Amino acid sequence: MNSEHEFQARPEVWRNLVLAGLALLPAALVGWVGWWVLAVSAVVLVSLLPGRRMRIPHGQWDVAVTATTLLGGIVGVSSAGLAIAEVGGLQPYDTRVALGWTALALAAAATGVGLSIPGRAAASSIAMVFAGLVGALAISFFYVNTFYFVAVPLWLVAATSRLASPSAGRRSPRPTERTRH
Repeated sequence: MNSEHEFQARPEVWRNLVLAGLALLPAALVGWVGWWVLAVSAVVLVSLLPGRRMRIPHGQWDVAVTATTLLGGIVGVSSAGLAIAEVGGLQPYDTRVALGWTALALAAAATGVGLSIPGRAAASSIAMVFAGLVGALAISFFYVNTFYFVAVPLWLVAATSRLASPSAGRRSPRPTERTRH
């Protein structure tokens, strides 16, 4: 129950997730719009991090972890979206297109979880890697010729970097009755 209140009481978490969505949405449209839309994701990624528009808790190490997490999300989401657009309507892939959509959702989830719990490095890292690996399994049953498998090592690097970060042991203070109001 405390973690739910902690999550709801921190508007910067929601802000980070919305900004991450702005970077991932163009990447998801690669298959329908074209590769050029990745430039939009790159511009959003570059503008978010140095300008500190994203609320990154503890310094340069965490900025690198956030960038790696977002880069993995952009690669995973764009690869799954491209696979769905290219072969989702063709035989025999049309019977397995739900696995492509699952991989796309899990790439977005891995990125979101990797960004949303900065005070809980272990839980965030485990959830990000697990979602990424399950997404890789889903995309491998749908269509193998994707770059989704490049996203998984990026999420692994982000997870291990977050755990090795000097701020990994720090936790955000728990809200009390006085700080909730």
